Amino acid sequence: MERITGALWLRGFLELAGLLLGGIWGYRLDTGGMRFFFALGIPLVMAIAWGVFNVPDDPSRGGPSPVPIGGRLRLLLEAGVFGFSVFAAWSALGMWPALVFLALVLFNNFQLRRRLVWLWTKKKKRGLESE
Repeated sequence: MERITGALWLRGFLELAGLLLGGIWGYRLDTGGMRFFFALGIPLVMAIAWGVFNVPDDPSRGGPSPVPIGGRLRLLLEAGVFGFSVFAAWSALGMWPALVFLALVLFNNFQLRRRLVWLWTKKKKRGLESE
């Protein structure tokens, strides 16, 4: 089992915070009963996309990839989720919470820059493989 570093703890926190920000934004989209649908539905869609589309053999996660994708597509997915979370924070909570969240995401990506390089160079495996 790999040692979980502070950078991975921060990454996990940022992932959960991003889901929370999406939920807060969704809650504030509507004043009626749909606000609860958005507050739960938006983070659910974000979490499903995050958990299902993965790069095979990604050292930052455990287990198989339900839907294997290439590293660059995963980087695009992560940028989209974190980018939406920054937008949601700005829209629902204001500029400063959004900027703090963005700064933490950028700092964490700097900490995990080897993973970013690994993802950038990782191609999706084609065909069936036996393990």
